Formats: sequence, C-alpha cells, structure tokens
Amino acid sequence: MVLGCALVLGCGGGSSTPVVDPGGPLLPDGRTRGTVDFTVDAQRLATSARVIDRTFSASECSVVEGTIAVPGVRRLLVFDTLVTNLGELDCVIGQPSNPQPPLDPAAFTYHDCHGHYHMEGYADYQLLFADGTLAAVGNKQGFCLLDYQRATSGSAFQREYNCAYQGLQSGWADLYSANVEGQWVDVTGLPAGTYTLRVTINSLGTIPEAVDHYTNTAEITVTLPSPSTGVPMGDDHGDQQGAATPLAWPIGLLASIDPSGDSDWFRTSVDLGVSYAFRTELGTLADTTLRVVAADGTELASSDDLSGSDLSSRVDWTSPFTGTVWIEVKGKPGLTGGYRIVIE
Repeated sequence: MVLGCALVLGCGGGSSTPVVDPGGPLLPDGRTRGTVDFTVDAQRLATSARVIDRTFSASECSVVEGTIAVPGVRRLLVFDTLVTNLGELDCVIGQPSNPQPPLDPAAFTYHDCHGHYHMEGYADYQLLFADGTLAAVGNKQGFCLLDYQRATSGSAFQREYNCAYQGLQSGWADLYSANVEGQWVDVTGLPAGTYTLRVTINSLGTIPEAVDHYTNTAEITVTLPSPSTGVPMGDDHGDQQGAATPLAWPIGLLASIDPSGDSDWFRTSVDLGVSYAFRTELGTLADTTLRVVAADGTELASSDDLSGSDLSSRVDWTSPFTGTVWIEVKGKPGLTGGYRIVIE
C-alpha cells in the first residue's frame, strides 16, 4: 500500500543538486532551454504501486536474463514509471542497433530471449529500509523509448518517435507500465513494514542532459505486508479491457497465458488510413486466438489459426479512424504458456 510520496533532487550525471543556468534556462511553459532534461512522475509512481504474487517458469525471459533470480512464486512490488522530457531538445536515439551520436553503441545490447535491443541501465529501482539501508533492487533495461503522451502545452501535437526509430520529443512523456516485464522490485521474503521506493532514470548518464534542471529521481513510501499474508496473484497483462497494457508500434513483446483461461489485453494508438498487422508468435503456448476491439467493446477484427498447421493468429487491418484500439489474446481451453504479441 502506498502511504505517500516525495521528490528528491538528483540528475542523470549523478550530482546531488540540479544544475541551473544562471541566465534563466526555462521556457515559458517550464521546459529547460538548450538540452534534453528527463524527470520522473512521482505521483504516477505513488498511485500505481502495488504488491502482487506471480509465478515464473524457468524458461521465462525474466529468469533467463536475471531480473528474477529463481523460478517459482515470487512477491513483487510493481509500479508505473512515467518519464517526461522537459528539455527544449528532443532526445534522439534512432535505431538501437546503430544509435545516433553522441550515444554509445556499447550501451545497447541485443537480448536473444526478447529478440530486441535493450539500453542498459535505463532505470534503477531501489527499495530501502526505514534506516536508509538497501533492502532490494530492480533494474529496468529500456526496450523502446518513444512518444507516449503529450505533457506540456508548448510541445508538438504529433508523435515523432516509436520503436523503429526511438526517442522522446521535448514536452512528451514515455510510460513503462506496471504490467511490463521488469517493472518491479522482487520483495520475496522481506518482512512487513514501511520502506522507501527510489526510482532513478538515466543514472549512468547514457543520454546526455547538459542542463539537468529537473530531478531524475523520485521516492515514495510503501508498506509491505508480511510474507505470510495473501496478496493478489499477478498476471503479466490485464485480464480486462480496462486494465490493458499500453503498447506502441512497431513492437514485439513477450507475454504468457497462465493460468488456463487467462486473457491478455493490450491497447495501442492507431491513425486513420494506416494499415496494421496484429499477430502472435507461439512459444510454449501451443495455440492462440486474437481479437481487435473498439473502446465500447465492438469487435473490429479477429483471428484464430492461420492454417491447419500454424496455430498462431494474425489480423491485417486498416484503421478507419484515429484513436485507440484494444487487442485481446487468449489461449485455447486448457493451454498455458508463453507467446509474443507483435504489432507492425
């Protein structure tokens, strides 16, 4: 349960106080002139934080890549990380396989399990005891930095960056939802009590922030229940349309159907006249169905088996509107396992 939140000062370069241009660095709507300048939304962090239990198999990427130490039931503190670029300049990454200067290609590593590049050290998550000592850590390896939502009045109206060509416009925010893999601190076995969750963005200075006026660190107070106290069993993605995981496109995201009968819901923004492919790639899950629906639940398109031998699903669809669509993926009755949801 979240009890409160407070911001602390910090920056991507690791200093303990913000660096402010004495000439007056801010634009009229509060953005920092002449730089990229990230900040973490502490209020979003506080309102989204919750404790769940989740079962991990040995083959899941979280276990393979070490964000979960051992398979089995783990207790997780999960939360949203909403990052806004309040600098005057766009953060431009480009293609992670060949990022734009001055970014170092060595900061981007290809991960076989996920099938895409990660920016190492994008976010650091620390859970602290009441006396300030370290209780547990988490680490978010950035997959896709992109324009998720407009955040300031002076920012551009149209999205510029996506998973194919990554970045974050001035005055726009990017969201890593609590439903996304790695958006957690593993708190298995920690005693009941009050803790501090500290989230720091760009702690290694991978993305230059020449004038770091806004803090890159947020802290909230959280309370953990006793390890013997039951908490909700978590899922990697919401079971209802209203709890859908937000996705950008193009994207390929690993997910799982567990337990049997589970549904995974996603949502993404679409534009009038643009053609999209929504599809599943089967992993340990042997068979899927896929539906694309509107805000009111009206089915726009659906897919079961591509062929007699290919039990994955694919919908090719041209949007008749600009807005949001929802995608539901299910396994056939009695089946569980992993798959990849792809939007192209």
